[in-house]
Amino acid sequence: MRGRRRRDACGAAHAVVGDTRRGRAVGPCGSVDELEEAWATSLAPGETVLWPRSELAAGLDAWITGRGAEVAAPIAYANRPRLDVDLPEQDAVFFASPSAVHAFALHPAAPRTHLAIAIGATTFGALEALRLDRPDRLGKVDRLPRPDPESLRELLGGG
Repeated sequence: MRGRRRRDACGAAHAVVGDTRRGRAVGPCGSVDELEEAWATSLAPGETVLWPRSELAAGLDAWITGRGAEVAAPIAYANRPRLDVDLPEQDAVFFASPSAVHAFALHPAAPRTHLAIAIGATTFGALEALRLDRPDRLGKVDRLPRPDPESLRELLGGG
């Protein structure tokens, strides 16, 4: 997947992981690895990158500074499992991050799901680890070929 660096958000170069139809940016990139690949030839030493992130996200800042750029990485949101929520029976569950997999694993009343769907490789790895650790919680594990709604629809048989 190829990305392009843009200067259209108030003149600042930017990139995103995810759906770019909501704005103009590099991508979509399904993982940090794809974002790094898209950026590898265009991130210039001395540039400053704003990386709003969760308290769990790490690694991209070291990659950016390793290429001579500066990074501001404020924590923009926190990941917290909701153990007080009753989870309904389900045939399939879509996981958009490894932290969602971990929250599902921690939930004492989460029922078994027959199909667990991962948005990308990192989340797929977390699901595979959970399936090895708790085989009673997951049936089949699958991964979207692309991080977009059309891929989810196709995977579920509607496309």
